[in-house]
Amino acid sequence: MRKIKRAISILLTMILMTMVFAGCGDTGDVSDSSANAPKEDSAQVDSDQEDADKQDASATPQQTQKITIGVIDGSLAGGIVWCAQQEGIFEKYGIEVETQTFTNGMVMLEAIDNIDVALTGIGGILAGTINYDAQIISVIAPDSGTQYLFVRPDGAIAAAGQGHNTLSPEIYGDAESWKGAQVLSTSGNVLQYLLMNVLDGFGLTLDDVQVTWMDMPTCNASFLAGEGDAATVTGSVSYAEDKADYVVAATGPMCDLGLTTCMLAEPAKIEAPETHDAMVTFLKACFESVDWMQDNIDAAEAHMIDWCEYCGQECTPELAKVYLAADPNYTLEEVYAMMHEKSSQGDYSVVEERLLKILDFYVACENYVESDKDKFLDNKLTTSIIDEVYESK
Repeated sequence: MRKIKRAISILLTMILMTMVFAGCGDTGDVSDSSANAPKEDSAQVDSDQEDADKQDASATPQQTQKITIGVIDGSLAGGIVWCAQQEGIFEKYGIEVETQTFTNGMVMLEAIDNIDVALTGIGGILAGTINYDAQIISVIAPDSGTQYLFVRPDGAIAAAGQGHNTLSPEIYGDAESWKGAQVLSTSGNVLQYLLMNVLDGFGLTLDDVQVTWMDMPTCNASFLAGEGDAATVTGSVSYAEDKADYVVAATGPMCDLGLTTCMLAEPAKIEAPETHDAMVTFLKACFESVDWMQDNIDAAEAHMIDWCEYCGQECTPELAKVYLAADPNYTLEEVYAMMHEKSSQGDYSVVEERLLKILDFYVACENYVESDKDKFLDNKLTTSIIDEVYESK
């Protein structure tokens, strides 16, 4: 029995030593192989990791961004947004856009606290930058093509004929026929600017006429109902069939107004990471919508009809075609250049110089004061959003 126990003990000892030596041998082998094996390229490791991260990111649904914007009823800028919504472009970019509509830019900027981005013309641009501390984050399109000033065919202005205005020989009337005229117009926006330019071309000011200020839809309806000697309108309303019997006294292109539409936002929202990122995404989607509209004219015209009808404005296929051609939207490259390239004077960007020229006219007409120019130039244009959009293309 003692011999058996001893044999078992010896056997167990031998098994234990074998296991220990085997373990030491494995450790030595791993050490030797790691020392002698070629090292894996660190750049390849980083690349593989980056690919893996991208796969993980694409596999994980991105959180939907949200943004609230303001647009003017029936406007071309609003048409960009409408097309993006109808064609699923916003959905493609993972952004949910809440759209609020306004009758004009002045009213829109009064609600700037409730919207993230305002798409507006000169009235909203100047009010926003001077009175509401908003900043221009992008440029949208020219804004002169759809500005029209109509007069009655049996009135004194039409009877005076053309050729008496220094801005264009096509403009109807003369100083005498315009003095004391009853004019219906919208205050503080492109339509007031059109009216002031036309009067200036006759050597007149707003004090020489009797203006009733009202929103554009009311202005149009009142003129059609028989009120006033002249009326300013814009958008699809300018080309509507109900204007066939009236005389086009002047248009934006006749006056070479140099107007533009822009996107504005409050500085705090531009700087806040969440709204900043949403603005970048929104602009990316808008520029894709602009490209889509250029490549799909017929479909874009159909969307414009729906957009105008949604806003309570009549729009025929012929009207939609003319409307879209009046003020072609700027491309991303054009906007980037306008916001970065220096003007002919070299002091400001192209868009700043253009807006300053318009502001100068308002100052001369006493709608703004000289000190308002300093407010406008006090960092009222930021390229932080458009730069990020441009660099990501």
